[in-house]
Amino acid sequence: MRQRQCDAIILFPGELPDAALTALLREQANVVVIHRSVVGFEDRCVQVDNATGARLAARHLIDCGHRDIGVISGPATNPESVQRLAAFADTLAGAGVPLDPALVFAGDFRLASGRQGMAKLLAGGRPLSAVFCLSDQMAFGALDYCRSVGVAVPERLSLLGFDDVEFAELMHPRLTTVRQPITLLARTAVEIALRLSRSGAPSGPQALLTPQLMLRDSVRRLA
Repeated sequence: MRQRQCDAIILFPGELPDAALTALLREQANVVVIHRSVVGFEDRCVQVDNATGARLAARHLIDCGHRDIGVISGPATNPESVQRLAAFADTLAGAGVPLDPALVFAGDFRLASGRQGMAKLLAGGRPLSAVFCLSDQMAFGALDYCRSVGVAVPERLSLLGFDDVEFAELMHPRLTTVRQPITLLARTAVEIALRLSRSGAPSGPQALLTPQLMLRDSVRRLA
């Protein structure tokens, strides 16, 4: 796309290293980045407030009486996963419920790693009343594994996701999850891209977009 001299490019960098992303933004004034914030280029970065989303998830589990909590995270090289995991752990610690590193499984945001993560957590023999999955796809995989081994959700184990993808409300039980404001994120990124394509400058640093906790059926209240 750089070679074709696009008027503007919207980039989802995934696990692209910060150094490479910074160099790209420095060289290409028409690139807009989603799901990442890059120091010095905040006016061209659109990101959801991952820390707030994770804090909402942690507080909900704590308020529901959960103390033995596991996590299926994303890759350690993924900034969004790092932000979510750190905020979740900090919130638990602040409530006197430190997150046990042995109850954290590093997945890859995909369904299969949700199955693998849940299998490892359940096989560990540690008390577990809830699992926070850092993506809905992993939550779906975790739920599927629970069904396969007869672990009822939420009666035996509560499950909470992150994203609020299309099928989260259609699962059984309906998935409690953190909703990302994807429509607003897309609209904001396109508006910046259009300004850049017209040789205009972005309007200034972009505020983090606020997520929302969607309360459904997959988390049980213990107390």
